[in-house]
Amino acid sequence: MPQLEGGVANEEPPPKKELPSFQTLCSTTTYGFYVRDPGTNYAQARYLCYYLQQRGLLREYYRQFRRNVQDDPGGYEP
Repeated sequence: MPQLEGGVANEEPPPKKELPSFQTLCSTTTYGFYVRDPGTNYAQARYLCYYLQQRGLLREYYRQFRRNVQDDPGGYEP
């Protein structure tokens, strides 16, 4: 249990963890995505989709992704 100093916990914050690049995220395997760090991966993917949606790009991205999935299974290549 952390020591309390003046009613406030006296402990170091957890170290900051760097997110993988979008290229790394998009090219990970199903196992890597859902087993290695599912919370972080899911959150990052969700906000990538949200970013695209807010800019009106998500539908076209998804259409191109489905069209090119054989050549670009991660959907990252332009």
